[in-house]
Amino acid sequence: MPVRPRWSHIGRSCAGDRWKMFSSTPEPRYRPYRTARFIITNSGSGHIVPGARYKEYRLQDYSSWFVKQLDDTEKWARLKSCLVKTDDCNNLSKRYKTAREYKLADLTPMESGCCRPPAECGYPALNASYFDLSYHPVSTNVDCKLYKNARSVRCYDCNSCKAGVAQYMKTEWRVVAIFNVILFIILSETPVSDTYYNNHEKYGSCGSMKQAQRTSKLSVPW
Repeated sequence: MPVRPRWSHIGRSCAGDRWKMFSSTPEPRYRPYRTARFIITNSGSGHIVPGARYKEYRLQDYSSWFVKQLDDTEKWARLKSCLVKTDDCNNLSKRYKTAREYKLADLTPMESGCCRPPAECGYPALNASYFDLSYHPVSTNVDCKLYKNARSVRCYDCNSCKAGVAQYMKTEWRVVAIFNVILFIILSETPVSDTYYNNHEKYGSCGSMKQAQRTSKLSVPW
């Protein structure tokens, strides 16, 4: 089971809003959805930033289902307001005093995506919370024009910010999915094993397995 990564105040404070964003889609009460959810969380990965310790995340790397939820204007507005209230992006300059410290920082996916413009934009970092936007962006990435140094703007409307949230949800759901698989195996195997040994003496070695199989079909809660 993967270890949960370290998340900033952004991750902890807005946890409820993130789950609400994705909970509007009803969950069918059958196993295929759980399997599909595990498949959904296997897409997407971080991209290395040359000379930096942190990674960047791209929205197109995630499943179309994730992208659809994140592109919902009303849902994203609610989550965005929560991200702005935490003011965690502004606090980065307090944690990392110099541009070098900031570049070597182990930023979380949401700090990397929501608090700064993508590295490909080419904006020099004056400190951890302020970039020199007088430079013309060297990339056509729309996030380059969306980023502003204002506290309430930053890169909260950027695709990179949405990708940071998607990465968080991917990690959370993967943990849940693995737990569900383990629980399913335990609940599936236990009735068969218990019934087999309990009926071994009564039905014999051959009959006990047949009886166990018949009983397990009634015992497994799926």
